Amino acid sequence: MTHAIEAYVSTLHCEYTDPLALHAIEMINQYLIPSYNGDMGARKKMHDAQCLAGMAFSNALLGIVHSMAHKTGAAYSGGHIVHGCANAMYLPKVIKFNAREPEAAARYAKIAKYIHLEGNTDEELTDASSHASVK
Repeated sequence: MTHAIEAYVSTLHCEYTDPLALHAIEMINQYLIPSYNGDMGARKKMHDAQCLAGMAFSNALLGIVHSMAHKTGAAYSGGHIVHGCANAMYLPKVIKFNAREPEAAARYAKIAKYIHLEGNTDEELTDASSHASVK
């Protein structure tokens, strides 16, 4: 999810990366929990979603969430802070920080709308996205 979100709000996003990132976000939102619960069809969809997110971030690049997560993993490798967990810890704080920029806030709000989070303004939707858990 972090790969797709960061690609979508990247300053290098483009017409090619946006659809990949948004579709990955939608798929992850729909299939993560069923996949975790053993649904093999959902696991296939998660593999597809991670590939789409990878295609998006390979072209749009990633942001500070990943930068900090890589550093955290290296610094605390003995403490078992794995990369994915570090991403999950940093993402809500980075969303709030980045949302101070109006274009980023609008893109976070679009993500929130895309996965049907509640809110009426970009600020409410961005806040919802920073607190959202996958359905």
